[in-house]
Amino acid sequence: MKKLFFYAGILLCFSNCGCHKHSDENVAPVLTILTPSANQVYKSGDNVVISGSVTDNSLHELRIDITVTATGASLYNNVISVHDLTSYTINNSWKSSVTTSTAATVKVEVEDHSGNVAEKKVSIVINP
Repeated sequence: MKKLFFYAGILLCFSNCGCHKHSDENVAPVLTILTPSANQVYKSGDNVVISGSVTDNSLHELRIDITVTATGASLYNNVISVHDLTSYTINNSWKSSVTTSTAATVKVEVEDHSGNVAEKKVSIVINP
């Protein structure tokens, strides 16, 4: 009987540690992107500022990716831990660096603890 209580205690400890899912919630986080604006043009060396906000009952992870639109090649990525926050202000930047005129896509994706995902994409252009 003591072993049963011991193993039950261990199981309870592991189930309460780390990341947790909220299976009863099915509403995606609310994501707002303020910058960059659609089709904004940058010069190589400019800082591309990604700003906005996100809210949810229990956030998990925020990802920012900037890719070459034509090929999907990665120019920049950043994963931000927003674990258990209910709101987060996005204020991130990337110093652009290209040698040819490049159409790019800025994608911000956020996931909550229930696995609900919100995603926004903005097209930009970076000139040499």
